[in-house]
Amino acid sequence: PINKLFVGAGLTKERMQVDLNAKYALLQQTTDNKVPVSVTYFGNIVIDAREQSNFRNSLDRFSYFNQIIIARKVSEIFSIQVAPNFSWFNNVEGYVDKNGAIQKKMENGHFALSVLGRLKVTEKSAVIAGYDQPLTQHTINNPHPNICFGFETTTSSHAFQVFFGNYYGIVPQSNNVFNKNDFQDGQFVIGFNITRLWNF
Repeated sequence: PINKLFVGAGLTKERMQVDLNAKYALLQQTTDNKVPVSVTYFGNIVIDAREQSNFRNSLDRFSYFNQIIIARKVSEIFSIQVAPNFSWFNNVEGYVDKNGAIQKKMENGHFALSVLGRLKVTEKSAVIAGYDQPLTQHTINNPHPNICFGFETTTSSHAFQVFFGNYYGIVPQSNNVFNKNDFQDGQFVIGFNITRLWNF
């Protein structure tokens, strides 16, 4: 809608999550290196749209994600980014302890760190590798980290990505907090994206 601002909305079948998201460029790297990195904020609000019986009240449906993306184009063919992030779920699963009290299995808030690299192999193609490390330690059900690899190519009107990793969802806070796929056990999934490029 305005320069440097991206807004979006989405729906995923996983937990019937509806999300509203935004990304804003706070700083942009300059060719003379007076600004050596690009810094972007990304955030979302997600509503779990499953049946009301899953929740005690409406606010339990909400979760949030906040991320600062620090990126640098190191050379004409290589770029890297580091992205600390924080996820928050208003409602987390609990259990009854031996004294009959309800305890949380997980914390509501979760810190994680993402590192991603991109290497151009031709003018219109690149390989990508990434790693996501959970930082918050939970009482039960600690999520597994993610490792991913991908290939992307573009035409004048489309961008294509093929990748595999062990994050299985689209909503970032769900990946960060609930990932059960362990890459050390070979638990990978394959993904494919097509993006339509509009030249207005």
